[in-house]
Amino acid sequence: MNGYEQVLQGVVGLFHASENITRKEFNTFVNSLKIKKNWPGIQGIGFSIPVTVGDKAKHIREIRNEGFPEYTIKPEGDRDEYSAIIYLEPFDWRNERAFGYDMWSNDMRREAMTRARDTGEASTSGIITLVQETNTDVQKGFLTYLPLYQDGVSLETIEQRRKAFIGWVYSPFRMGDLMTGILGSEQTEIEYEIFDGERVSKETMLFDSNKSSHEEYPLVAGALMKTVALELQGRKWALHFTTGRNAQGVSESRQPIIVAIVGLVVSFLLFFIVSSLALRQKYTEKIAQNMESELRNATELALANEEKAERSTDNEIISEILSLSILSKSLNDTLEKALKLILSRKRFKHFGMGTVFLFDELTNKLHMAAQSNLAPQIKSMCTEINLGQCLCGQAALLRKTIMKFCLDHDHEITFDGINEHGHICEPIQSGEKLLGVLNLYTPHGHHGTEQELKFVKTVSNTLSGLIKQKRFESELAIALDTANAASEAKSAFLAAMSHELRTPLNAVLGFGQMLQFTPNAPLSPNQNDYVENILESGNHLLKLVNQILDLASIEAYQIDLSLIDLEANEVISNCVNLVAPLGKKRSIEIVDQFSNGPLVHLFTDSTRLKQVLINLLGNAIKFNKDGGTVTIEGTETDYGYLRISVIDTGIGIAAKNQSSVFNLFHRVDADSMIAREGTGIGLTVSRLLAERLGGRIDFESEEGLGSTFWIELPLANNDDVLIWTEVIKIGVDTIDKDHQVLVSMVNRLMRRSADMADVDEIINELIEYRIHAVSFHSRRSNYGGL
Repeated sequence: MNGYEQVLQGVVGLFHASENITRKEFNTFVNSLKIKKNWPGIQGIGFSIPVTVGDKAKHIREIRNEGFPEYTIKPEGDRDEYSAIIYLEPFDWRNERAFGYDMWSNDMRREAMTRARDTGEASTSGIITLVQETNTDVQKGFLTYLPLYQDGVSLETIEQRRKAFIGWVYSPFRMGDLMTGILGSEQTEIEYEIFDGERVSKETMLFDSNKSSHEEYPLVAGALMKTVALELQGRKWALHFTTGRNAQGVSESRQPIIVAIVGLVVSFLLFFIVSSLALRQKYTEKIAQNMESELRNATELALANEEKAERSTDNEIISEILSLSILSKSLNDTLEKALKLILSRKRFKHFGMGTVFLFDELTNKLHMAAQSNLAPQIKSMCTEINLGQCLCGQAALLRKTIMKFCLDHDHEITFDGINEHGHICEPIQSGEKLLGVLNLYTPHGHHGTEQELKFVKTVSNTLSGLIKQKRFESELAIALDTANAASEAKSAFLAAMSHELRTPLNAVLGFGQMLQFTPNAPLSPNQNDYVENILESGNHLLKLVNQILDLASIEAYQIDLSLIDLEANEVISNCVNLVAPLGKKRSIEIVDQFSNGPLVHLFTDSTRLKQVLINLLGNAIKFNKDGGTVTIEGTETDYGYLRISVIDTGIGIAAKNQSSVFNLFHRVDADSMIAREGTGIGLTVSRLLAERLGGRIDFESEEGLGSTFWIELPLANNDDVLIWTEVIKIGVDTIDKDHQVLVSMVNRLMRRSADMADVDEIINELIEYRIHAVSFHSRRSNYGGL
């Protein structure tokens, strides 16, 4: 039986080689043993686990999810404790009957199971009838159990063994098949019986070498008998030898000779049995060596696969930690999420405990920034740690990994009742600069693997990058807030100054016009020229003031929009009529190819649309050639917008200047007269207005051939566009600049014509702007809301 025990030891070794043996791996390993050929009498190799009352429903659900919808623990009924056979190979029709069987529910089985669990040794049960038996060829049987414990823990006491216990590796035996496999099935004059225990009786009989003969010919008086006691794996057996029934009818006169012969036969039989066992032992040792080799190969393969899977999991964790960098979260929140990801790794799941400390250069101390599942005492004592104090302080001071597999004298911070555990403390550095310490709890006695240490160092480097980025973002946010405050102050100043300048300018222009139209005292030609210069300069200055006022209002998000459903044809026709006199002065023809076409409805602000169109038409005339052409067209896009294009035959824009066309105070490099007429504000205001109206503006140009400026605005039936108006106050938690910026960026992202360059630009703007806690749940309505 020791040889059969080696088989079970091999299975225990398989479980220790990997933390998670799948059903398929168990099947593959058992098949490699070829038990029917090499181990006769063994019914199979199985694995059973203890199941608590609280875990019973969850256990059944998990096994059913593996593809066994009818699985349950048998026999059914309520008990204080359960066990369940979850693996049993070969998984044939006979063994399938035992799948899910609760061996703990049977007294005889439970006695052997308890002995195996508490002693750590192989344990054989008394006589049982296997669950696998049918109504045909019923044989008595027994089971041999070998305990499986957690790896790397102390097993010196019963309490420690029970605490570390995982389950039983076991084998069921049919006694008839076992003995036939060992000694063959031929009849001999010497018969033998095997009994469970020391008592020889029909109730304790495990095996009878000539059962049929015994039933037909009872044992006669004077038969020669001998009983031999054996102890196998905690269970006593008795082997009872007798002379065969055919030898019992011999005359008494020949009995001495027969006795001698029988003695020789018994001795020979015992020699045969001992020799057979010796040969079986040698065969077992050979099989064990083969098994050891196969197990070593299987273990190496399992370890290689496990390392590969471990590396893949580590890479996924690192990738998820890196993805935290794009979230708009505080440094401490980011470190909390990163720590949870780190603790999801297999070895660190055991406790699920850890901390991240940040180093404060001012106090020269470590401060706890993130923690998971710390005991209240540790959380209180480790809020602040000096350099060199306890394990984390040592890692910070020495700038090296501190690894402990137990609580020793270096673990300065402790309390009564603290659980045994180990640590990996890794400094977080940027070059030689200390940023903090990562502290992870590990199981007691765990020395760590090369891959684990590599993972921890990689995580430390990743956290270093996160910490630097989040601190930079914090500094950047402060700088942006300062810049925004300055920009808002500038806009407020410009708005106020524009109002203050416009009042006296209107008075100057009014008086100038009165001088020109005073019939009783007409001006001389020279005086009239002076007044014309005053009016021209005053109007130019007023235009500049008005544009500055518009710009300041738009930048401060103080512009009011009045959104209505309007006909774009009518608005464009009005704009063409307004600028026609300007073109006529220079013989520039304005061709309207849109107004008389099919009606197109927009949902927009009429005044602001006219302002943009007049600016584009005015520029097309201003920068055109005498006798040139200005054409206005309109086309509907397949993504719900109207594109209005203004095409001129003017001077065009040089390639080197095109990137700055919409910049504030940029003016086209033309002759001094044209440059003097421009303010460099019009296109900037037009771009901002187009975006506030849920659209965009852009251009194409070739120097010397002309330019095409176009604006896209949403059609009235386009419900996917967000336009900021005062009506948005409904459903918005906070009315502020952040919401309006977000609306503009969302519109640009939702436009299907946007390419990846547009998306990258918008995302960068969004990150730079640092929108925090924007929350609103409203959509665009017929009244211009969201």
